[in-house]
Amino acid sequence: MHEYTLFINGKAVLNLFSETFYTLPVMICIQLLSLSIAYIKKDKFRELRFFHVYLLASFCQTALLILSVMFFQKKIRILIGEMSINLFAVVEISFFYWLALHVLERPHLKSILKYTFSAFMLYTFLSWLSTDAFFRYSVRTIIPETIVGLMIAGFYFLQSFNIAVKISLFDQPAFWINLGVLFLFSCTLPLTCLELLNKDFVHNNFYFYFINFISYSVLYLFIIRGYLCNRFNETVHSKTNLNWEF
Repeated sequence: MHEYTLFINGKAVLNLFSETFYTLPVMICIQLLSLSIAYIKKDKFRELRFFHVYLLASFCQTALLILSVMFFQKKIRILIGEMSINLFAVVEISFFYWLALHVLERPHLKSILKYTFSAFMLYTFLSWLSTDAFFRYSVRTIIPETIVGLMIAGFYFLQSFNIAVKISLFDQPAFWINLGVLFLFSCTLPLTCLELLNKDFVHNNFYFYFINFISYSVLYLFIIRGYLCNRFNETVHSKTNLNWEF
């Protein structure tokens, strides 16, 4: 009986893989590869010292999704998914924000980002406490997270393209990671908006999430590329006389 149950549960996971056009298992493989490389090279770059924890959290969230498919009915599965997505969104944007604080040099950009991130955290926790967003509507967290994520990547490239650099941007891990962040949130924004407008439609047509899995796969590849950059000095930007006042 136990073996039969495992067979049925395993079949449910295979159906999930098939429903996502096998983009989910591909993402998991790239996810594990990026986690392995990040852990091995965790001391290579100061700003990425703890970034492997983000990749570990990402893998745990994915593993939780698969386990919920194996052992729980749809109603409980959706509940677990909503809670894990909410928690992961906060963890994810926190690591992107932490990286931005280490690579942004312009005080006014840092200040704007600090206020924006604080507003996001305040809104998120108030939303969790005052509504059922934590248990049913993770999209209410994902939408503002996407906005903050796009701001983080946008600020990095705004700075990078307006100051002189001592080395190529291609040799800076932050360049590749922010490129991945920009790609991720730009690609997933339409799906997030669709889910906001019609949550049940997206949940009943799970194959739409292949967009998420492809986007995250690309992000993880960019993260791998970032860790494979050549070692460089901590100070990569030279001082300039550019006027950054609005």
